[in-house]
Amino acid sequence: MNSMQTLGICMSISLATSLVLLKSLSQPLRAFIGSLCSDATSTEFWLRFTIVMLFLVPLLSTLSFGTPRAYMAESFDGGELIRRAVTATLTGEFFAVIGMGFWISSLARRAAAAARPDSQKTPGY
Repeated sequence: MNSMQTLGICMSISLATSLVLLKSLSQPLRAFIGSLCSDATSTEFWLRFTIVMLFLVPLLSTLSFGTPRAYMAESFDGGELIRRAVTATLTGEFFAVIGMGFWISSLARRAAAAARPDSQKTPGY
């Protein structure tokens, strides 16, 4: 297997996995971000940013850690390549979703703090 084939296989696995994750999260994510943002423009921006990160983080992880170097690509069989690509992709997806969770929880805390009366606000928010 040459390096272009390995690159194509790894990228395909990463993009397909991201598409599945996006399909499963898109409606709840749109509703939740819409409830936190004050207008449609900011909702669209944060939704698009999140979608880009759902694709970019796993792709970067797969290309960095799942794709064998060119001199090693010849010795990899298909099963080993797919295992490495899936592992790197799922690791990237995990970190992308964890990052989104931290970001969304931060937004939710800020929105809740802004909605409280001044006498109940906690310092640091």
